[in-house]
Amino acid sequence: ILSNAQTADKKWGVGLHFGTIQYQGDYGSEFFKYKDAHAAGMLSLSRYITPFIDVEGNLSGGLLDYTWNDANNLHQAFEGQLINLELLFKYKFNNGKLLKENSRLAPYLFLGLGDGIYKNKNFFPNGDNTTSNFPMGGGLKINLTERVAIDLRLNYHYTLTEFYDGLYPRNSHWNDQFLTSTAGVVFNIDKKDTDKDGVRDKLDFCANTPRQVM
Repeated sequence: ILSNAQTADKKWGVGLHFGTIQYQGDYGSEFFKYKDAHAAGMLSLSRYITPFIDVEGNLSGGLLDYTWNDANNLHQAFEGQLINLELLFKYKFNNGKLLKENSRLAPYLFLGLGDGIYKNKNFFPNGDNTTSNFPMGGGLKINLTERVAIDLRLNYHYTLTEFYDGLYPRNSHWNDQFLTSTAGVVFNIDKKDTDKDGVRDKLDFCANTPRQVM
């Protein structure tokens, strides 16, 4: 029987994710235009809280840029490195009510708080800028084994800055946004069971004695 990636006995998961990062702001939008997207990477650490909720911390990074032609048809661009740290609260559909907890397919939604550090390469002499953002989105875990799952995710970040593209139009409320699309591998860290009898060592009076098969 397949166990879902994280349970009360398997509370921690570590993930490595790769994908794309895309800009949207006053100059235009790259959202879902993967031809112009740049590579992004992410490390994740998640913890089981209840059958419905996981908490996850992520560290991600990538190149955020955009190119366009101005009113004189001159080529313009901005470019910068973005590093984002975020805390997510994930609602799991494989909670025993909507889907079985040991479902191979485990969709989820998430909402959280992030803090991005952006270093512009072009036109800002003051260099770095740190701004808050609100990540939200959804994903799908595909549980391959009790310890390994594939994680597919779409993460939209609503930011509180106009700094990324450097354009501050009068009366504009269109903050710069970014979108990450990733695929990754999550490794479940479970409790130790030395003799592989299904009983954790902490509760096993004979931790080195495997179960006998009659």
